[in-house]
Amino acid sequence: MKEILGILLLLTSILTIGGCSEDHPTAPLGDLERDVDDVSKLPPETESGTKENLLIWKITYDNENVFEEYEYYLHPENNDRIKHGWYRSYYENKEHKEIGNYKDGVKDGVWSSYDEDGNVTEGEYKDGLRWSGQFWLFVEEKFQADGGRIRSVFEETEETSEALLLFKAEISFSNGKWNGVAIFYRSVNGQYYLFSKMNFVDGKLEGLRVYYDPRGELFGEENYENGFKEGKQVFYSADDGSVISESVWENGICVDCN
Repeated sequence: MKEILGILLLLTSILTIGGCSEDHPTAPLGDLERDVDDVSKLPPETESGTKENLLIWKITYDNENVFEEYEYYLHPENNDRIKHGWYRSYYENKEHKEIGNYKDGVKDGVWSSYDEDGNVTEGEYKDGLRWSGQFWLFVEEKFQADGGRIRSVFEETEETSEALLLFKAEISFSNGKWNGVAIFYRSVNGQYYLFSKMNFVDGKLEGLRVYYDPRGELFGEENYENGFKEGKQVFYSADDGSVISESVWENGICVDCN
């Protein structure tokens, strides 16, 4: 337990470097003209929507720019709208945010996601699940004790979450699991900075993980095998780069903790 508390203290201390404080930007739904839940209860444009005769639904911002638009059909039993066909969402400045397709209410095929600078990542969905490619997620990192061993557990969450370790992450997927490089970003004063880089194999941490402070300086590094820390873990001073903490781990257990 002491090891978990020590890790949390070291990681959260990064946020205070240079007097920075954490800030989570407001989700874009707050700028919508109508609440999405309320919009879903409104009558459709026509009662004739079927898979063979798809309809189009649009939701707008206060300035009447389109927030999202998609094709849909009406459920034959309860008349609910079921997304089916193309889907597009936009930032308030009309630039694309997401482009993809739905099949019977779940994401299907290749989706393109754009950040506010226009940079694009592409990932493939299979039966509504992220299957391969690159995806942007908001994730929370937790430390879990497992028979005396300590491992990191990552859970998908929302940008508005108040989790202690909340990240915006670019994740590589393969065969439905985290595979390849993952890059985590942390919000400070409304701006995201590079926080950590790591590698996953079949959903488990593998190899070197490095940490950065808000200035982009190396803050720490550690190694993983099969999801558990293995070998030396080192954290550095933000002032002069000297070592402030060094420990040795074997299969997720700290055998030499300083």
